[in-house]
Amino acid sequence: STQDQVVMDLARMMLVVLATIAVLSTEKWRKAALWAAVLAMLLTTGSEIYEAMGLAKFTSIPGRYAGFNGHPNFPPVVLCEMLGIVFALSNNFRFNCLMIGIAIPGVALTYGRSGMIVLGLMCGA
Repeated sequence: STQDQVVMDLARMMLVVLATIAVLSTEKWRKAALWAAVLAMLLTTGSEIYEAMGLAKFTSIPGRYAGFNGHPNFPPVVLCEMLGIVFALSNNFRFNCLMIGIAIPGVALTYGRSGMIVLGLMCGA
């Protein structure tokens, strides 16, 4: 079923993210990991806004924007994971608030209920 495919795609993304975090989380690479997370957030949200403006069509579900990720459930996962990395590596409150502001449209354009709940909990924490 397509549900199996979605679960496997999410598991694949999670393994890639965990491997990347493990490599980049050493003291020497923390700054690089922070900027990689910021870049991932900018690209994900930017591609969704690009699609919402009607300049491209990436989504597999009409009416829900997905950006270059292809499926509308993937961007909230990526954005919330990257936001967690930003929170862990950055002590600057204003910068963290800016990253929340970048993540909100990226999650909202997917119309994903669970993504908005996770984002809300992360922002509240």
